[in-house]
Amino acid sequence: MNDLDARIREALEREDNSLDNVTLTEASVWELFFSTMKGRNRIFGFLVNFWFLVFMIVLFYCMYRYSQVEELRSSITWGLGVVLSAMIVLSMKVWVWMEMQKNSVLREVKRVELQLARLLAQTES
Repeated sequence: MNDLDARIREALEREDNSLDNVTLTEASVWELFFSTMKGRNRIFGFLVNFWFLVFMIVLFYCMYRYSQVEELRSSITWGLGVVLSAMIVLSMKVWVWMEMQKNSVLREVKRVELQLARLLAQTES
């Protein structure tokens, strides 16, 4: 039994060391961005990013058309398209940044949990 316990402890220590390498480094903005497309809400993350790109294209198209028109009615119509698509793009961007912040906070909480588990294991030994 002692040999088995020693092998289990060695395996856990190796896993802890690999977790250290992952959790001790700060996540880059791109890692946090792609983390919005993982987990339970990954489909929603993909959809939000897809529609973000679609409405960004719509925004640029409306801006282009707004700059080309000379009539007041067309100018108001394309200007309204610019405002609405900009609001949609900004709201989606805010959602993505909030998800990134949530994932960052969860990462820190997991880091603290790991440190507490190690401290508890040291005090029990």
